[in-house]
Amino acid sequence: MKKVERSAPDPEKFEQFKKEVRALCASAPHSSCAPLLMRGINEIHRRIFGSGIDYSAEKRMFNAAVLSMEEELFSHIMSSADPVEEAIKYAAAANYIDFAKLADLDEGAIENVKSAAARSVVDGNTLALSLVSPDGDENYPGMLRVEVRYTLVGGELKIEYAAMSDKKTAINLTNHAYFNLDGAGSGNVLDTFLQIAASRYTPTDETLIPHGEFKDVAGTPFDFRRPHRIGERIGDTDDQDIVYQGGYDVNYVFDKKQGSFEKVCEAESERSGIVMEVFTDKPAVQLYTGNGLAQQGKGGYYNRNYGFCLETQFIPNGVNVPAYAALGDAIYERNKVYHFTTVYKFSVR
Repeated sequence: MKKVERSAPDPEKFEQFKKEVRALCASAPHSSCAPLLMRGINEIHRRIFGSGIDYSAEKRMFNAAVLSMEEELFSHIMSSADPVEEAIKYAAAANYIDFAKLADLDEGAIENVKSAAARSVVDGNTLALSLVSPDGDENYPGMLRVEVRYTLVGGELKIEYAAMSDKKTAINLTNHAYFNLDGAGSGNVLDTFLQIAASRYTPTDETLIPHGEFKDVAGTPFDFRRPHRIGERIGDTDDQDIVYQGGYDVNYVFDKKQGSFEKVCEAESERSGIVMEVFTDKPAVQLYTGNGLAQQGKGGYYNRNYGFCLETQFIPNGVNVPAYAALGDAIYERNKVYHFTTVYKFSVR
């Protein structure tokens, strides 16, 4: 095998590289961000030194061998005495795929690339799901790498979201699970008690888009500061927001301190005794009561209001409303790590 001579990097460029890598690593609050860090480190290396990416046709897709290499590299880096220095050492070794080079492929081929870039890993009580969304996917700028970790321990489901883009873009991830605490096949959720720690919500137009207004919940059907049955006021047609939403499909703004991880919601079934508590560090939550449900699903047919969702999030349309973005901005600069956590805790009373 022919030996490849490598010259020492330019000292000034190398110092700039280390400076940017340290800043990037300092922004990552959790070790689960390791794959995203490596993506960002490689991007920094390419920008400063002009190398680190293999654009050959054989490397255009994330195959099993590449993913295996990545996992080993990430594990090694995060377990080292100095992860930052170790990441710098191995930065140029990672051959990532630049989806911007796939512009000449048709839509079907890009979908195949996206499928190949998705993977799942089970480790004990944790399921890690990851996906690479190419630049321009659904018209969003930047190649976005996402990892979501689901951990179930003792009746507590923890969901950790992590993401990073190689371009400035919007990131606002959530979970659209439906809950029915009465149990499967029990009918609608209108008798379920619900409490939300929010004094304000964001009213919408008829297309359910909020446009900058905050409205106090006091004296409205949207006041869940104390427990109320979901169905108690869901049919109040004197309220225009209820009419627009066809029930509840509304964003609440939490009263808690911005960025703090706290309990924000509680739901309880009087029939089963099951209680669900929701904790998050996000600033808002979307309450949706299945107003459009009418379909076959797991275990039977699901009609209107057969489930409810509590989707933690940034305030919708914050990209166009500075007052919303001030409470949590969904616009992320290039290589900035997105990381949030939501917990659904279940118990029986």
